[in-house]
Amino acid sequence: MIAYFEVEERPAPGLMRRIKWRLDPQSRMETQTRCVKNAAFWQVCWPVEPELRPEELEKQVQRGLGLLRQRGVHRAAAAERWREAIVEAGLAPVTEDRLWPAVGFQAAIAELQVRQADLDKTWVCVAARRADRDVVRCVRSLASKVRYLSVQAQVGEEYLADMLYQEFGVARQSIPPPEYARLRVAFPGAEPEEGLALVPGGCPGLRLLAPDWARAQKPAGMAEELYAAMLLENGLIRPQDVRALPAENRA
Repeated sequence: MIAYFEVEERPAPGLMRRIKWRLDPQSRMETQTRCVKNAAFWQVCWPVEPELRPEELEKQVQRGLGLLRQRGVHRAAAAERWREAIVEAGLAPVTEDRLWPAVGFQAAIAELQVRQADLDKTWVCVAARRADRDVVRCVRSLASKVRYLSVQAQVGEEYLADMLYQEFGVARQSIPPPEYARLRVAFPGAEPEEGLALVPGGCPGLRLLAPDWARAQKPAGMAEELYAAMLLENGLIRPQDVRALPAENRA
């Protein structure tokens, strides 16, 4: 089971409520089941008293996460400040780390559209530490969209270059014509330079959204990218289902 865990500060409960919470800690946890396709996840709210000391707040959060583990939850998504507590509770944290490399193609195309780039006069370079499945998927998809494409990888560069030439007729080209626009798409482990860095926060001009049919079940307080990452890790959506759009505050 996977869950979205949020902490909500509320006024101190009355005596009877505190006694009930102490005798039956499970009654304190507010759980709502949300269904997406043929699977489900829990939206869990753990109420705490306002203005708690940091150590007391941490203790209460750990108690809530421990109850989640007892109820069969093995993976949890939460705000970044609680992710260390998730690990300490023995749960696997859901993060956006996996999301950005998985949608490298969508991010690159969205960035090119924002720049109003002519795809016939733009050079795209995909850089990576190794040619894993995310890199291969991105390169294959870009090869059918852009005319000039090159690859750089510490491991698997020959494989990528041969694939581009044999399947798409894209020959090795080391130096782009000076008049062409350039975009470097850097996967984790590669230097981003002035292009797209496919890591959380590395593409400040873009945002990632789950498909509309899945967003209807998104908890109100959950970040869009974290929600998409949770669905992707749980196998409820595919990488190609995620949309990349310009950030609302992009200049």
